[in-house]
Amino acid sequence: MEIIVNTAIYDKPEWSAVYCLDYEGNLIWKYEPNKPLERCIAVGDINNDGNVEIVFGDVNGTIYVLKNDGNPLWKHTLPEFYFKKGPISVAVDFALFYPYIADLDGNGYAEIIVVAWCHGVFIFSHDGKLIKQWPRPLGEFGYRGGAIADIDGDGDLEIIVCQAGKLGLFGKVGIIDQ
Repeated sequence: MEIIVNTAIYDKPEWSAVYCLDYEGNLIWKYEPNKPLERCIAVGDINNDGNVEIVFGDVNGTIYVLKNDGNPLWKHTLPEFYFKKGPISVAVDFALFYPYIADLDGNGYAEIIVVAWCHGVFIFSHDGKLIKQWPRPLGEFGYRGGAIADIDGDGDLEIIVCQAGKLGLFGKVGIIDQ
């Protein structure tokens, strides 16, 4: 098994990278987007090629998908609009991503579900097309974390996220159904 980890060095973004290490800690490859990386990484086979891909995001709103050898498969930059503060919001003006991989529509290809703290929930196809989005309502704080599960037993997966109100206090659970 390999180890995949990312780093975020804000005052030296050129040092931020995703690292792939072998089980003894030796470097296999490194990917450097020259932007600070934040939060989680998701790993899974999104295109049914038998190899896992690596999904992560940077603080400027770009989602990256790497092949298992560290080379880019695709990337998608969300519009800058999503990262502006609302008039009465305490939302941050940078991106913190929580990516997930699941076959939401049952077509055999995984979708990439990205919960962007304070900014919304975005779903990408395996080939990088933005297929659904739930941007945060203006003036609301937004979403954080998440889980993917069939919570109502109907055979379809739901997206579960934590939600916060205008004061930034978490305490609501949001469920996005197919």
